[in-house]
Amino acid sequence: MSDAIDWVVDVETPLEEAGGLAAKVVDWLVSEGIILRSTRESMWQRVPLYEPGPCAEQWSVQVIRQVDQCGLEVWCERKVFHTGDNGLQGFRCPKCSAQHEPDALPWSDAVGAWFEAKPDYILTCPACNNGSPITAWHFLELEWGFGNLGFGFNNWSITGRLATAIADVLGHRHRLVHEHI
Repeated sequence: MSDAIDWVVDVETPLEEAGGLAAKVVDWLVSEGIILRSTRESMWQRVPLYEPGPCAEQWSVQVIRQVDQCGLEVWCERKVFHTGDNGLQGFRCPKCSAQHEPDALPWSDAVGAWFEAKPDYILTCPACNNGSPITAWHFLELEWGFGNLGFGFNNWSITGRLATAIADVLGHRHRLVHEHI
């Protein structure tokens, strides 16, 4: 069996503010009927999942309620939110828009440096010779997200409208990451 997770990643929240902002978003999601306040344990998740609410379908492409692993996971830790089995086809430079194959760049070093909170998580583009933080690069075909706060909709394909609404509640920029495991 496989699972799909749509992550709404806040790319600006400092770690020390993640818990408070997570609670704010959960409160909003409950008030809109998108999730229930109750959670359930899932044998595949390390945290409980908030169950979909009565209005979940209005904000979603698909909600698979009949599986135990359907629900919202809230992540308040430094994390690289990646695409999982969806893979990585390449990168696009944020400065010149040149595209590069994954094997052509030392990208994993920059990702590791970001995750370890080291200051040098810069990736240099061979086409324009400009360096940019790995967090500014565009991952192809599907985006990755780097942040301290993420909302994972497990087996629940959300609309871009919901991702934007969550970002509006947070007041921060976001990335929508589609993970397949």
